Amino acid sequence: MLQPPAVHAAVVHGDSGSVAVWNEGDSTWVYVVGPRGNAVIPQVTDSALRAVGIAPDGAKPLRNPPLLSYGHIDAYFDFQVERQAHDLPKGPQPKYPDALRSAGVEGNVTAQFIIDSAGQPVVGSFKALKSSHWLFTLAIFSALPDYRFEPAQVKGHPVAELVQFSFGFGRRIDPVKIGGQGGSATVSFARDTSWLSLETTSGTFVVHTDSFMMAQWADTAAHARPPSPHGATKSDYTDIEVSYTEPTLHATVAMGILRLTADSASPFQITGANGSWKGTLVMPFDSAQRLFAAMRGPPATMRVWRTGPALDLAPQNMGFQVVQQASPRPGNPLPYYPKKLQSRLMKGTVVAQFVVDSTGAVEAPTIQILHSTDPLFALAVYVTLPQWRYNPALINGRHASETVQQPFAFNMR
Repeated sequence: MLQPPAVHAAVVHGDSGSVAVWNEGDSTWVYVVGPRGNAVIPQVTDSALRAVGIAPDGAKPLRNPPLLSYGHIDAYFDFQVERQAHDLPKGPQPKYPDALRSAGVEGNVTAQFIIDSAGQPVVGSFKALKSSHWLFTLAIFSALPDYRFEPAQVKGHPVAELVQFSFGFGRRIDPVKIGGQGGSATVSFARDTSWLSLETTSGTFVVHTDSFMMAQWADTAAHARPPSPHGATKSDYTDIEVSYTEPTLHATVAMGILRLTADSASPFQITGANGSWKGTLVMPFDSAQRLFAAMRGPPATMRVWRTGPALDLAPQNMGFQVVQQASPRPGNPLPYYPKKLQSRLMKGTVVAQFVVDSTGAVEAPTIQILHSTDPLFALAVYVTLPQWRYNPALINGRHASETVQQPFAFNMR
């Protein structure tokens, strides 16, 4: 059971903007979104109200926000209910902040709130656990009262539940799955990284690289030369393998694409291997062309989506939430310098984000490459990070998990 404290909050929409107020404890936040821009101001002022078209009478909730108390609600956690709360079809969509859309700013929000036994969000329980920008938070908060859910159940009765949902803002390209003889291939995207997953009767093989390299690979494969006229079984075009080391398997996963005939409508063979076994599927020409188009990453519009309940109901602490941040221990192995880049005297940088748990270990599944000047540098960091150890973060004198961003520099010496 959960009995959180009360919160004062209100949102008022005007003809050309909005004002939102949170009062929690001794802290007050006033967010103004108007035609001339966006601002966080210390208090509600008449000039701010006029700027967004709110009449003084309509601003009463802002000047004295109502108490949105939910301390009397006994809310269950997800593991305590027999059926979790879920949203009804065709729910509202938060509005993408115009200022961030026009500037091409992307981001995400992980929000926590209570859904009562009637399926309505308790607005006063709203809390942004993680947010890329306060305007994204405002967009979610403003849309929350319009959401309706099928409530959670315990012993067949509806109950209130504390839930977490993740919202994304930006250019989203949905995964594309294309079938073939012997399996299927799926292309998906996350930030600037492209993933190609091959599902065959022998197993599943996954490779990833940056979006630019994936597009180049698709172009090369699409214009592959046909087999030699002398009857050779292998094409004059040798596929450009995309491969990376999977630290949990201690193996290299490789994938290649091969044109099978000299026919203009030739099928293509896609092969995945991990050093222990191999899987293959064959795609007709039209299906292969659709795969190549997906690998190139078609343009995507700026939009909002919800990824469903947050996967981690005990979110990791961010740097500003801990008393002492996690710090690398001496003696951690350095990422190897890719020989191909070293021979070219290439320098580079990588910024990685990951969770350091309360023991100081890096949680490998959480590793994300936020920036890399070359995919090979990113690979070097990705392979090495699981071996790193940190002095864990501290909260109230106790070790705690923390989300960390770590830069790496590759320099010739």
